[in-house]
Amino acid sequence: MFCYNCGSQQPENAQFCTSCGANISKVQSQYQPQLYQQPQYQEGDSAATISLVCGIIGFVTNLGFIFGIIAIMQANKAKKLDCVDNRYVI
Repeated sequence: MFCYNCGSQQPENAQFCTSCGANISKVQSQYQPQLYQQPQYQEGDSAATISLVCGIIGFVTNLGFIFGIIAIMQANKAKKLDCVDNRYVI
């Protein structure tokens, strides 16, 4: 155990610091170290995460196809209008 006031090492059963005289019995009784517990790995969490990521990728891919088809249709429509205005009919 160490003194909170001066930092010198003290015996475990000491009530006062042998270096500076600070009362360390209150600090010792108030301090309760908490043990860290590592979170347990849960098998279902990784499967759910993988499913979510795959779903998002699929959704974005489908949106890309839909917007691509719409862009192609708009380009073809604009191309036909240009041909009609220039008297070129396909």
